[in-house]
Amino acid sequence: MKLLILTDHRRHNHSNSLYTLARGLEAHPEVETVFVASRGTQVNQAFFSGNTSSSLTGMKVDQEFLFPMNKAFEQAETEIPTGRIDAFFLRLPYPVPDTFFSALKSLAGDRPIVNDPDGIVKTGNKSFLTTLDDRFTAFMQTVTSIQEIEALSRRMNLVLKPTRSYGGRGILRVLDGVISLGNQEITQAEFEHIIANQEETYLAMDYLPEVTKGDKRLFVVNGEILTATLRIPAENSWLANVAQGGASFTTQPTTREREMVEYLSPILLQEGIFYYGLDTLVGNQGERVISEINTLSVGGVQAYEIGSGNPVSTKFADLFVREIS
Repeated sequence: MKLLILTDHRRHNHSNSLYTLARGLEAHPEVETVFVASRGTQVNQAFFSGNTSSSLTGMKVDQEFLFPMNKAFEQAETEIPTGRIDAFFLRLPYPVPDTFFSALKSLAGDRPIVNDPDGIVKTGNKSFLTTLDDRFTAFMQTVTSIQEIEALSRRMNLVLKPTRSYGGRGILRVLDGVISLGNQEITQAEFEHIIANQEETYLAMDYLPEVTKGDKRLFVVNGEILTATLRIPAENSWLANVAQGGASFTTQPTTREREMVEYLSPILLQEGIFYYGLDTLVGNQGERVISEINTLSVGGVQAYEIGSGNPVSTKFADLFVREIS
């Protein structure tokens, strides 16, 4: 079995889960070769721009595939035989144009892509959260105008997320009339300018003051929780994303979080989402609620393996191979 992982090495850091997942797949007895190609490699620009009939250059994964690999990616010379690949594994961070997803599906034909691009497009939009059972979510709704936002902010403190944002980028908070972009306070005029010039809608969510208790990330594969990590915001921050300075620690899922996964997994599997990251926060009633679902480049595995000593990448590889066989 030959696998191809598609990634972008330029924003990788020591906690990126690509490396341990790739090594786990390479070590699986049913996997012959794992290729990896990066959008950050100059010669691959045509392929990742949607011309998937063009050549693709990368490298073969071995057990020395460890971060950092910047020089190796930049000097990669292995031409990847995309026509002889058995399955594709997307570890490609946002932003990704929908045109690339459609081109990749055309290239793959009936060969599996994990996760399915159509499912990623649907579930990767934060408005997908509004379709979920409100037993498991805080208040949330999509908003398109400053008038809608101001009406809601008179009822509750708000977090505003661009519906296709990622990594904590572009998130606004309206707390007791004080407006922040990330951790930076901004003026009403700046706020109105941002909203007026935003090309996409926002997901407005009830601000949960217990965010300091941490944002928990569950890594779920085929309905099974493989890891749980707790991300704590940096001092003087309300954003727990590791990309925004948060710290990560191993933990355990609660009974309620297991119920969330039992509810969510069949819905996501129907959309071709084999693995996903489920993020939860402590809600205003003291129970954890769903804050986000990540279905593209899901992290948390590397930090969990380091903290727990449990090589869950081996379990992931078993489930992955079983899924695509």
